[in-house]
Amino acid sequence: MARKLISLPAKLMSIELEDGGTTLRFTILIGVEQREFTATATTEMLGESHIGLLHPDEAFQRTFCRNADLLNKVIRILGRVSRGQQVDLPMDLGYYQTECENT
Repeated sequence: MARKLISLPAKLMSIELEDGGTTLRFTILIGVEQREFTATATTEMLGESHIGLLHPDEAFQRTFCRNADLLNKVIRILGRVSRGQQVDLPMDLGYYQTECENT
């Protein structure tokens, strides 16, 4: 059976900081399906500087493995929030690309 590529609108709906700001729980609407993910924020030493790192959960990585542009956009937004910056939500992210079978 042939497969076709479809585009679904993606929107970042919410971001909540938990565990003293080390865990970010966020919700993304893909088409009409709302999905919840988490990311962990850590700080590492690089030479004499501290750098902040975000580690998204496996479900987020699997969901966005073929949508690197959306994955990177979400990580940048989460980084801003983890540094204490405000973001306006909900936020349009673009289009999520996926395949489906032709019927």
